[in-house]
Amino acid sequence: MARILNKQGQELQAQTLISPLMQVGASPDSLYAAALFASERNDWLNVSTLMARIPQGRQNSSMRALAATASANQQRASAESYLRQGNTASAAVILRQLAQKPPTEPAALGELAKDLMTVGDTSTAVQLVRDNMRLGVKGNAGDYAAQIAVLNQAGLSQEADAWLNNPALRARSSTREIGQLRNASVINEADKLRFAGAIQCRV
Repeated sequence: MARILNKQGQELQAQTLISPLMQVGASPDSLYAAALFASERNDWLNVSTLMARIPQGRQNSSMRALAATASANQQRASAESYLRQGNTASAAVILRQLAQKPPTEPAALGELAKDLMTVGDTSTAVQLVRDNMRLGVKGNAGDYAAQIAVLNQAGLSQEADAWLNNPALRARSSTREIGQLRNASVINEADKLRFAGAIQCRV
């Protein structure tokens, strides 16, 4: 219920329901529920704090997966902080470590790949996207927006279009979602042609 209220914009009511689950002595299931709520708000530090309160021996696979996701997102946030400071080298070190064991969730993988593109590691970014897509469709078009952006940025528009034409992805996505990503691909291709034309004119 708290997660539904939060999605509806009723954050105060949602927090009121969640607060008792975070108290001292809360059960593992209660702490996990509170951590899930925090994850939907991208509050990864709080997620890690809550999951750390659950004894290892009482964590199930879903709990361990959430804890791992929280840790990875905290590290990626640190990398993005370095990028904002202009410290590309430090950001690259963290991002390449994360790439050794990337998330399988398509949106999270896409964001990691985009950050790798930002630090100039195009080959790793593209490889992550290709490997993730080989796992099959695990979400809708919106979940793959960042991955599509990486392919387009790398000049692989045909691969991006092929993924957007994937029947399984289209079955999970609205026409609008597909259209928005396809338009982004067209704009990216037009920009590339315009840039190439400008270079030829100078020559």
